[in-house]
Amino acid sequence: MKRVSTVGTKQNTAGTKKTRKKLRVNADNDYKLITCVLLLAGFGLVVLYSSSYYSEGISMLLKQAIFTIAGIGLMLLMAEILDYRVLKPWAILLYAISIGMTLLVLTPIGVTVNGARRWLDLGVTTFQPSEFVKVTVILVVAGILSSYWKKLQQWKVSAVLAVIVLVPVAILFLVTDHLSAAVIVMAIGFGMVFIAHPKDRVMLLAVLIVLLAAVLLIYYIVVLKEYDPGESFRYTRIRIWFDPFNEAYDGSYQVREGLYGIASGGLFGRGLGNSILKEGFLPEPYNDMIFAVLCEEMGLLGAGMVLYLFLYLVIRIFRIGVSAPDKFGFFLCMGVMLHIASQVVLNILVVTNTIMNTGITLCFFSGGGSALLFIYAEMGLVLSVAKRIQNPKI
Repeated sequence: MKRVSTVGTKQNTAGTKKTRKKLRVNADNDYKLITCVLLLAGFGLVVLYSSSYYSEGISMLLKQAIFTIAGIGLMLLMAEILDYRVLKPWAILLYAISIGMTLLVLTPIGVTVNGARRWLDLGVTTFQPSEFVKVTVILVVAGILSSYWKKLQQWKVSAVLAVIVLVPVAILFLVTDHLSAAVIVMAIGFGMVFIAHPKDRVMLLAVLIVLLAAVLLIYYIVVLKEYDPGESFRYTRIRIWFDPFNEAYDGSYQVREGLYGIASGGLFGRGLGNSILKEGFLPEPYNDMIFAVLCEEMGLLGAGMVLYLFLYLVIRIFRIGVSAPDKFGFFLCMGVMLHIASQVVLNILVVTNTIMNTGITLCFFSGGGSALLFIYAEMGLVLSVAKRIQNPKI
């Protein structure tokens, strides 16, 4: 089954000067995508302000607004002046830099927040290198898949490429206790390989391997370490996942209160600013659990509206990708699409306790400047692809 055989043309080979001259740059941006992003940004600022005002006052809103304005400016600037194809030769270098920056969290400039050492102290602000890694993984995998397209018929080639690119990243994140970032990176990388690969049995094999690894991990932490007096935070999180209403587990109140908030919101919600969760019942409600506050204040109707915007954004990126003028642009869009889709879905699954809490944030909503800037940078890459589509009527 050929999934992307129509992407790209013989005369349009990415990365050559000849190709860049032939590809027409559209005068207009993809305003449908921009409008969707702006709506999500607006919703995100409103919900973040409502969820953070009780504990942080207006300071959290001001920080997020600054990063939002900077991110939107970066997105539009990249759309106007950046040709996404110039990044392909630099993908490996950018990837190496991002890995190096991730390792720097183990040095004295690394910052520990809530027991996790994932940030770098830049003086005026902090920086989370894992967000940079997500972008560079998209660039590297897109470059490899587009360059070795003819060899992808051999499933072993794709499997080896995926292992070479993704396993070291996953190990780095696990070493720094950033399991959620490792999950997102693996979802992006393997998802892109699945889209490119014509043989479904490879997808099935990889899924089975991942499921087996997950089962073995849970068995090891829950069963083999059950009598280990030195319980890790992951052990506790898995226990909470199995029984979130057991008050004996330290930290179970976060998941429990989040579920109460979702249930109490009903169809129309309590109204903006009327959340009870944020009044000390839910620690840092503006981070991972912000979707629970959204459901409580805006109800299922408001949550459904936000999910519709995310769905529209994902579909829009997909349509731009399948119309891309070359394979690199196609895989670039697929990587961004997988990043947003996986992060949103996993965040909602965590908030509803469908899966174990891994600290996954909600794009455009959760507090955090690094994540916000790189999401807008990815939107800028997609807009750069959209401006070079030969038939912009998509």
